[in-house]
Amino acid sequence: MKAGKQNKRGTPGSAPDRAFWEIAAGCAFAVAGLYLMGTASLDAANPRIGDIVQFGGVAAEGGTEAYRHQAGADLILPGEARGAGCQMDSDAMARSGGSLLLYGTDRESGFRVHWSGGKTSAAQDCGPDADLRVSASDAASFFAIGVKLGRLPPPPG
Repeated sequence: MKAGKQNKRGTPGSAPDRAFWEIAAGCAFAVAGLYLMGTASLDAANPRIGDIVQFGGVAAEGGTEAYRHQAGADLILPGEARGAGCQMDSDAMARSGGSLLLYGTDRESGFRVHWSGGKTSAAQDCGPDADLRVSASDAASFFAIGVKLGRLPPPPG
């Protein structure tokens, strides 16, 4: 630069320099916030072993058809035998109250869950204490609808 000419942006630390860095920092924080919101929604859409959700109580008050999900499930009998089919209806589960724990994967259907609570359906109830096989997509729907209570730690092993 020739002597006597000043840099268009001014001297280091001038107002235009500070404004540039403030805008850059704001953009970085916005991108980080969007990333964190995205990973939180992905976590809700992809339940993992140990996740537990509650139906009833606070969740039952919202009871809107837009969030209703119905699915078939198979009971798991002692010795891993496939039991009778039953129905899971998020509205019935919310009315009767209970919790759903994802405790394993299943080669045939997707996931193994444990239901503990009231009726799962008006027609083909799964019972108050049942180990069930459900598809991965049905598990994702139920875990998105229920109130997430947390994730249990894996068993020591």
